[in-house]
Amino acid sequence: MCFVFFLFLTLILPPSMWRLRCTHYSNQLVAPNGKAPEPRMLRKTSTSHFGVTIVILKRSGKPSETPDYKQVYLPYDEPPTEKELQRERKKFQYAYHGRMEHRKLVEVKEVPLNLYTYGKEGMSIPLAIFKDQQDPIIGPEWTYPGIYENKIAAQHWYTEELFNKEDNNCFDTPWQRQILDNQVKRRMSRVAVRMRRLNLKAVDLFQKDRGPAKRSGGTSERGKDGSGKK
Repeated sequence: MCFVFFLFLTLILPPSMWRLRCTHYSNQLVAPNGKAPEPRMLRKTSTSHFGVTIVILKRSGKPSETPDYKQVYLPYDEPPTEKELQRERKKFQYAYHGRMEHRKLVEVKEVPLNLYTYGKEGMSIPLAIFKDQQDPIIGPEWTYPGIYENKIAAQHWYTEELFNKEDNNCFDTPWQRQILDNQVKRRMSRVAVRMRRLNLKAVDLFQKDRGPAKRSGGTSERGKDGSGKK
């Protein structure tokens, strides 16, 4: 940037201006014999104002040559054995899904490898620097108990709750309507199987108060009135 500005000045200012400026500064100097030196272009060649700077370059190398990381915090004096880690981890591999009569035990995915200190008094999950190490990084998912159970329970809704959401048109997500349809079809299939065993016709009680059932019921009522036979 400075070089561009200097080049701009040399192109705009005439050479006479440069000579006058250099002559003005040179006339302020006094020679040893008491006479002013002849006008000339001054050039500073002294290196006394320059100091020696030692530049220390950072040593570079491959990632494999770097030393092993040191764990920041260890909540235990002696690290647990492999059997102890597996025993503690098995406690979190299954959690309950659903509530009340719908509660069942299901498998949990993505369980951390080291849960040796989970829930113990005065301890927390160890902190690791790198994500691919044995110990999980402490984050929002590992800071309070019951996170895995809450994750699974959040996937379950009662059919009555979904019916209320449909009546008030207040679904949290668009796919909750599909979940309601799946639950209705699943339960009606069970009812149809039981009624078939008794040689009875299954009545669609769930669909009676819903949109498609209302439309079909309306057409049937109009057919009755139009014929006048029923």
